[in-house]
Amino acid sequence: MGVKRTFVALVVAGALAVVASAALRAQAGAVTYKLGTFEQGGRTFLGLVLRDTQIVDIARANTAFSMIYIVGGLVGRPLAGAAMDTFGDPGLGWTVALFYGFATLMALLAMRRSG
Repeated sequence: MGVKRTFVALVVAGALAVVASAALRAQAGAVTYKLGTFEQGGRTFLGLVLRDTQIVDIARANTAFSMIYIVGGLVGRPLAGAAMDTFGDPGLGWTVALFYGFATLMALLAMRRSG
């Protein structure tokens, strides 16, 4: 009976967290964006305008995402396999933790560089 109560408590807590998160997001206001074509350096591209101040080149963003996804697939699988061969099942978790730590570090460095 204790396991069922714990499970129900976790489900209720999760539901409350989702509702609270939605309420906080609603208070912050929606982020508006617009699509537009822009010319830069004699090249025309489709851009995403966020809050009327930031312009994101969609083609560049898509290319960067694809490259990171492919590199992660090529490098991550062999490293995770080697870690699991060396350390057993926990090697997968440690590999994922290292990748997330590296991604966090890179994001912090990028944020520091941009402003």
